[in-house]
Amino acid sequence: MRPAVLLGITLASLSAACAARAHGLELESWSAAWCEPCLRMEREAWSAPDVATWVAKNAVRLRRDLDADARRAAERGVRAIPVTIARRDGRELGRLEGRRDSAALLVWLETMARGGTAVEAAAAELERLGPGADRELRLARALREAGRSTEAAGRLTALWSRPRAARTDVQLGLWDETRTLAAADATARATLHEHAQRVGPGAGGSCADLQDWIELCDATGAGPELVRWVLVHGREPEHAAVVLSARAVLWRWLRAAEEFAAIVDLVEQTVPATDWARQRALVTDFERASFAPEDLARLRAERERDLADLERGLAASGRQDDARAVARLRQGLERARGAEGSR
Repeated sequence: MRPAVLLGITLASLSAACAARAHGLELESWSAAWCEPCLRMEREAWSAPDVATWVAKNAVRLRRDLDADARRAAERGVRAIPVTIARRDGRELGRLEGRRDSAALLVWLETMARGGTAVEAAAAELERLGPGADRELRLARALREAGRSTEAAGRLTALWSRPRAARTDVQLGLWDETRTLAAADATARATLHEHAQRVGPGAGGSCADLQDWIELCDATGAGPELVRWVLVHGREPEHAAVVLSARAVLWRWLRAAEEFAAIVDLVEQTVPATDWARQRALVTDFERASFAPEDLARLRAERERDLADLERGLAASGRQDDARAVARLRQGLERARGAEGSR
């Protein structure tokens, strides 16, 4: 049975609007049936007694499904789930993106209820719940989004200064946030790059420090420094593990510098270049079944580009037979992509 509608407004939404007016705070939570973090947050955070009691007394909560209400989600700018949007009198106060436990969720709700900002919410979470790499990263992101780039850079630098093992769970997010801030603010970029120099190869640090230096140089756009280091030290046995773990990053900067022979060296740390190329050119049945046609075409194009880099590197190293073998593999990928595109 469909809900009664008056002038395009459901009775449910009218009830929610009345409740929001009475409480003053409206919460709009977006999720989906297939989203495990959403389901877990619903079970462990929203359903926690202290959170449920607070919401009942102070707010009205609307639960929306991303798949069932995709148009509204697009209008709201919902890009990832779970996310909850807090409003008062139709004005957005803030967004809680990603999964939280009940304690962190309650801190955010209380901050939104008193009209606090995203920065205040992140700072309150850190103060009340104690240090944690994930909380510190959220505060850095909130500061950056609020235009407080210098403070954000300080927070990120403090995170990078922690032992790598203490921030494993947030490393990818830290790397991405550093890249975003560095691209947006030159002063912040200089601060972060200065920290990179303190942990770089000249500092005589550990493998973890070297890994940090590579990631910081990448995030701050200092790729030419990486290229110079790889050309001199990339084949040294003591750096093999770090070079292997950072191969995708180093490859990207070597490609930009057209140092294709060094790309061959990267590959041949583990297997002969022609063996790697044969494996790279293989598109599996699983990939064909799992990828949409346009995604499969992009996958083939990316692999063609990798094989072209390898081909040029082998030719530059005087290994013409190997270069021709890789060229044939690359051309096979091109033909397959063209045939699929014409279907």
